[in-house]
Amino acid sequence: MPDFIVFPEIMPYLPEDFVGLPSPHSKGDGAYRGRRADVEAFFNDQNHLMRSPIIHVDISVNVGQVEESFTFSKNLRENLASGGATNIEIKEWKWGSHPVCSIASKIKGKEIRTAWIGLNYASQVLRFFFVFPPPENLSMEESLKIWSDFLMKTVALDIHDKIKADGHDMREGYTLVRLWDSHLFVSAEKRKSDNKIQVVIKPLKGQISCERKDVLLGTMGLPWHKNDLILKIESVLSVKKPTSFTKFCNISILLKDVEEFSYNDPSLPNNELPFGENSVISILNLCENK
Repeated sequence: MPDFIVFPEIMPYLPEDFVGLPSPHSKGDGAYRGRRADVEAFFNDQNHLMRSPIIHVDISVNVGQVEESFTFSKNLRENLASGGATNIEIKEWKWGSHPVCSIASKIKGKEIRTAWIGLNYASQVLRFFFVFPPPENLSMEESLKIWSDFLMKTVALDIHDKIKADGHDMREGYTLVRLWDSHLFVSAEKRKSDNKIQVVIKPLKGQISCERKDVLLGTMGLPWHKNDLILKIESVLSVKKPTSFTKFCNISILLKDVEEFSYNDPSLPNNELPFGENSVISILNLCENK
């Protein structure tokens, strides 16, 4: 879902060969998920070439989230019927902590499938709209199975994947931080001989900078790696592309015990990591009790 800042904490159930593509016509038109050839045919107004369905996803402009429901929930069926909809089916449930509402109906004999998911952030809601291929290319039954599987088999992410989806891929000794399409490498190692801690911060991809505010030593409170030592860096991250954006961020790193620090010479990057040639390493050497 390109250009969205807030992501739902879900693992969507879709065919493995579905890809996500932004609209070539408008940056504000959300994203489309489907088989590449079908999405490209749709973009070129060649719907007759579509062999499988497409799911269009964008931020809803007229529906908001209210606690665990939506602003349209009252009198929804009556409002749809007054607009000409028939065969109306409305279902509400949750993907983890995210409320979901799906509507199946017919308008002028045409099957319509739409769903909304609350993002649990500033009342924002994602809208999913199902685009059918021509019935001569794929039966209605086969198309609707893809939609039904998406709705009923999508699941909430586990704790580790939630952290990763939020832009923090935590591994032993380092965390890969993602903000938009930019990536930052942050490592934390504790030397066994003197308990000194070394932090390395280095951009990996894109134009990203990290302004450090504070560094704290603590333990993981989540069930994943519970009570393991972590280093938390309170930071302000800034990126310049696709647009200038600044975000306050707590970067947590699973602390790794080492015989010797990996980065004794900042001019020699670790060959196992894709460091950029022109990025600048920031190294902090800390005592454990500070």
